Amino acid sequence: MSSFAPDPIEVVGSAARRLVRVVQLLLVASVGLFALVTFTRPDDPLLLNFFYYGSMGFAVLLCAARAYLVGSERLAWSLVTLALLCDLVANVILAIFGLPFPSIADAIWLGSYICIFAFLLVLGRHRLGRIGRVVWLDGLIATLTLSALAMVFVFPAIVSALPDENLASVATLAYPFGDLIVLATLFVILAVSDWQIKRAWWGIVAAALVWGAGDVWYSYLVATDAYSSGLLVELTWPTAAMLIAFSAWSHSHPSVATPGATWRAGS
Repeated sequence: MSSFAPDPIEVVGSAARRLVRVVQLLLVASVGLFALVTFTRPDDPLLLNFFYYGSMGFAVLLCAARAYLVGSERLAWSLVTLALLCDLVANVILAIFGLPFPSIADAIWLGSYICIFAFLLVLGRHRLGRIGRVVWLDGLIATLTLSALAMVFVFPAIVSALPDENLASVATLAYPFGDLIVLATLFVILAVSDWQIKRAWWGIVAAALVWGAGDVWYSYLVATDAYSSGLLVELTWPTAAMLIAFSAWSHSHPSVATPGATWRAGS
């Protein structure tokens, strides 16, 4: 059985609570202004970078505060903080040094998927408790279904546009493949929780979908040599980071997976 997690915003002191609310407002404002600049001044790298890095920085700060200030689920939110920090550091490296694709920045970006994967495993284990074998079979079915859909509808469009360079092709495909692993893990969590998830989980699911859509879009643009700064695809990542950061401070009682009269493979 999993234990009930306290509402994180109620655990911290009043001063810390006010600070969290202020950073949340700054994050929303930063993402909104980044969207505005993307639509109105896509050729202004100074403003684009300022609000993009501001958005990602505020998201990192909120997740780090959740891990530091709240004892419950500390390891999970430390892992997602590290994932977002990897993304931010990779962006800074690429912006400063202008490295060719693929580069060390891509290796750091891909490393963030490992952190996200571990985050989901740790958080799922904490909130769902011990899971039976029949329930895991539900998760496997959901994972295979998602993988089959991705292989049919997503990967062919990217593969057909890939360049001849093997390393660049592998790096381009690595992003949607990493997203597939993350989404498959979430599908397992949804399945073993009997598809009954709480508010904080919805934010994480939405973030994974938005981030995955951005990576697929980005991979296709890179494969067709059409990617450049200021495109709408860049809105997806700070939006996803904002959803994760707000999920860190959302109340979510753990779900306990129990057999019921559902579509389960063993029912």
